Amino acid sequence: LYIPHATTAAMSGESIIVTNSAIQQINIAMGSSTNATIIFDKVITTNNLIISWGTTLRNCITVTNSTIGSNLQLSGTLNRASTIVVDMTSIGSSLDYSSAATESTVMFANSSAEYATFAGALTNTSLLIYQSTVTGTISDDALTVSSAFVSSLFHVDGCDISSKAPHVILMKAHLMAGSVHRFT
Repeated sequence: LYIPHATTAAMSGESIIVTNSAIQQINIAMGSSTNATIIFDKVITTNNLIISWGTTLRNCITVTNSTIGSNLQLSGTLNRASTIVVDMTSIGSSLDYSSAATESTVMFANSSAEYATFAGALTNTSLLIYQSTVTGTISDDALTVSSAFVSSLFHVDGCDISSKAPHVILMKAHLMAGSVHRFT
């Protein structure tokens, strides 16, 4: 399933919804957008789920109750009250999040992956990893965070994170002005 929205008009108040489906690979590419919604629920992919976007304003992207065979890749720029939620989802290989974010929320909850990587400058933003499992079964670091945090919250709570690599959690992050890291 390929929706190359970035090559046409930017989304404004539109929705892309994929539910109760089995698809080999999904690639959604949208341009700069406002009040847009992308929902994946009860979706099974054999390979990757890739979502990329330009600059967002008040957008919502959710992946719930799904099984991703290989990688879940999220990239773009989040602005002002945008939200990304991955919940109740199994990821066969890696969760890769690479997005600058301002006044937004990114949450990975009740889910599992072999590896997870978070990158991008975060300002007045919450990055939340709750009740999830990151197994790190080969030699790479299980959870890698290389974001720059400005007045932002990074909170890991109730997670099972293990690794065969030297680092279970590798923090290459820059903690600046009013930011908080919490591990509970």
